[in-house]
Amino acid sequence: KTLSLVTGHPGMGKTLLFGQLLFDLTKTYDLVTCIASFETRPKPHLRRQLRTLLTKTLEKDLSQEDKAAADKWINERYLFLVHPEQRPTLEWFLDMAEIAVVRHGARIIQADPWNRLEASRGRDESETEYIGRCLRTLHAFAHDMNCHVQVIAHPSKMDSTRRGTPPSLEDISGSKHWDNVVDQGFVVHRPELFDDGVRKTEAVLYHRKARFEELGYPCKFDLRYDLMTGAYVSL
Repeated sequence: KTLSLVTGHPGMGKTLLFGQLLFDLTKTYDLVTCIASFETRPKPHLRRQLRTLLTKTLEKDLSQEDKAAADKWINERYLFLVHPEQRPTLEWFLDMAEIAVVRHGARIIQADPWNRLEASRGRDESETEYIGRCLRTLHAFAHDMNCHVQVIAHPSKMDSTRRGTPPSLEDISGSKHWDNVVDQGFVVHRPELFDDGVRKTEAVLYHRKARFEELGYPCKFDLRYDLMTGAYVSL
């Protein structure tokens, strides 16, 4: 019955990290998870990650039998929402999410990213009012449908000097509602992408906000993406 937010500069690994975290929850608690993916195709991208996480083996090293067994597990526990015309709206997302919850028992709903949802602002509605209305609607949906809703959103465009620092929740276009309305807020940041042409794999997960004590407390986690296993590990 909660609403969470994930942000970070483009290319910082938001989708990858929270794909892993949601996988851990789905597998540990035997849940059904619904992903509305607007920038990353479920096949092959999301399926590749899930195959790797489930088998603890990079997809390229899996046999056809291993892939088939992993896909069976994925098909039983994951739903993927893809708008047929690539123009999803909040209303469409909520309609599909309700079907996922009622018919298929989904307990986790993720929209990735928010910025690709077609805006349906009223004629006399400011962007701040629109964002506030949307977030309140999502929060009410999570409460009414007894599920967790997560939104991944890019921050507003920043100059080159600010891109080197992690954004805040308020840096997402649409005012302080992103910080005020959500129950949990996370930021994913990579201090360096490359060093003399060599790929850097260190990342930091900031837990910026927790409305309730049982959801944790503001803190940060130092992580590294392990290229050999295709998963983040704690430092």
